[in-house]
Amino acid sequence: MKKTLLTFSLIIVFTLFASAQELQFVYNGKALADNEVVTITDYSKDPFGDITLKFAPIIKNNTNRNMQVKVIKDKIKLETGYSSMCFGTCTTGAETPLNTIKANSETADFYAEFVPNTATTEILKYTAKENILDGASTTVEVHYKYAPSGIKNLGFTQFAVLQVGGTCHIVYSNNSDIQMKVYSITGNTLGSYTLSASNTSFDLPITNYKGIAILSFTDKNGKTAAEKIILK
Repeated sequence: MKKTLLTFSLIIVFTLFASAQELQFVYNGKALADNEVVTITDYSKDPFGDITLKFAPIIKNNTNRNMQVKVIKDKIKLETGYSSMCFGTCTTGAETPLNTIKANSETADFYAEFVPNTATTEILKYTAKENILDGASTTVEVHYKYAPSGIKNLGFTQFAVLQVGGTCHIVYSNNSDIQMKVYSITGNTLGSYTLSASNTSFDLPITNYKGIAILSFTDKNGKTAAEKIILK
């Protein structure tokens, strides 16, 4: 009986040891299994108007040895926008420089960012890898989902209005330049602007009006369309 219990105990210990991840991503307080999927939907806007989705995990070294670690990026689906990684040094390339993670320690120095051009879902894999032959590694699959609410399709343009703080940020997609006029609910002209086909976003420079407004669009052929928005 004692021999059976000892054998069973050894099996449990071996299983736990074998299943332990020597390197591990931790995100929002959760230790991630190898190849776990994480979805990022929160975004921020920088002073230049770029929308950024950020993945900022902790990388843990669960062993008794110091590790030299780099992170390798694989593009599973990247059709629009661009991505970057920072691990001490920032890069838009496929891997970061090596960084030391001490034994039984962790680092929050790594983060990755995705900047979309339009509403999209892009998939990237990140692998933290020890820089020795057959070294430890772990992978996470990140789904960046940028889906601004209220996307409107007017035929010759698609657009969405994002309220970021006190700024009205318009994301759009045109094949040619479009003229946009903004009217108050009483019909007063608040502004007239060009939405260039070479860009995909525009900050509405109207700060002295709050409430319902009308966006009126006109394409190069004189075709028009209008939508109501709320300026906050």
